[in-house]
Amino acid sequence: MYTKIQMNMLLVFLFFLFSACNINGTQKTQVYEPPKIVFEQVSLLRYEKNKKVFFVTADILERYPTGETFAAKNINIKQYSKGENDTREMLDLIATADQALLLQQKEHYYLSGNVNINNRKEDLQLRTNSLFYNGETNLLVSGQDEPVEISRHNQDTSIRGTNFVANVASWEFMFTDNVTGQSNNESDTTDEQDGE
Repeated sequence: MYTKIQMNMLLVFLFFLFSACNINGTQKTQVYEPPKIVFEQVSLLRYEKNKKVFFVTADILERYPTGETFAAKNINIKQYSKGENDTREMLDLIATADQALLLQQKEHYYLSGNVNINNRKEDLQLRTNSLFYNGETNLLVSGQDEPVEISRHNQDTSIRGTNFVANVASWEFMFTDNVTGQSNNESDTTDEQDGE
C-alpha cells in the first residue's frame, strides 16, 4: 500500500519520464524516455576544494535526461564538513532510504521506504517512511500524516508525531499532529498541545 507522498513521488517521476511529447496536429503522442545511464553497485565521491563533501552508494542509480533527474534504489548518503583545524573531513550526516528521486537542477530530493537520517553534528536521529527536501528553502517535510520519530541520544529524548517540517540550516523542527514523546533530560519541556 503506497502512502500519499509515495504516490506523489511516483506521479512526479512519471511526469519527468513522460514529459517528452510530440504534437502532430491535434494528436498528442507521449514517448517514454528510458534512463540515459544505469549504474549498478555504484559509489560516488564529491569533492570541493580538495575536501570530501559527499559519499553516495546505491544498488542501482539511474540518470534520466530530463532535468538531470536521478532515481536510486537502496541509497546511502554521507555528508562531510571540514574539521576544526580545516585539514580533515568530519562525518556530519548519514541518510539511507529504500528509494530516492533526485532532481538536481531544482535541488529537490525525495526519499521513501525506511528513511533514516542520522545527523551526528546535532545528535539527531530521524526515522520515517517518506521525506521531501527542498534545497532552495532548506526545508525537510514528511508526507501528510506520515509518522516521524526523532531521538536525541545525549538527551535521552524521543518524540513521535505526524506532519513534520524542519529547517535543516538550523535543525529547528515541528510536528502539527499526534505528538507524543519522552525525555529524561531535566532541562527539556514537552508541549504536546501545539505539536512543537
